[in-house]
Amino acid sequence: MVGTINLGVSSFFTKYKLPQLLRAFKDQYPNVEFKVTTGWSQDLFHSLYKKDIHIAFVRGEYTWMEQKRLLFEDQLCVASKEDIDLKNLPDLPRINYKTDNFLKSIVDHWWMENYTKPSMITMEVDQVDTCKEMVVNGLGYAILPGMILKGNEDIHKVFITDKEKKPLIRNTWMLYHNESLEVNVIHAFVTFIESLNLQDL
Repeated sequence: MVGTINLGVSSFFTKYKLPQLLRAFKDQYPNVEFKVTTGWSQDLFHSLYKKDIHIAFVRGEYTWMEQKRLLFEDQLCVASKEDIDLKNLPDLPRINYKTDNFLKSIVDHWWMENYTKPSMITMEVDQVDTCKEMVVNGLGYAILPGMILKGNEDIHKVFITDKEKKPLIRNTWMLYHNESLEVNVIHAFVTFIESLNLQDL
């Protein structure tokens, strides 16, 4: 099988999942090539809508009327080098990072449900990975998707829930157009992704 698949992939997925996936797929189909565009999920969603890419791997919730597959869930947590008591959070230094509006609104809503005063943000960084490194080095706490802390077992994590005690989840989806499945190489790739348990990869 030969062909090129255009993928649009969120930065998180690119770093933590994509390399292993592409290597495993190319082991089966060595003549398939990939063109990968990384970026913010909302930009990738628009690229898919305009058909600039074949498949989008996005984080967060999007209204998409064509093919949509949930790949894995990632629960949000408060992460800190020190032991955490959630009631003290407003008085502790918080490290914030740029993210999309969906995640920002989830975190902001959770904060307003639980605290009467704003968080004490002492550092604003551009990437979640940078934020994690600041937490690892004991410079404050952050509210992060738990999966990003895989391998950092010395970090204290408190997984957070809403008022109904439901976990606050960050979903990752695979989106594509119905007609894309008519292309053999895309059909093979989609089938391959659906056969995997990406939660544990």
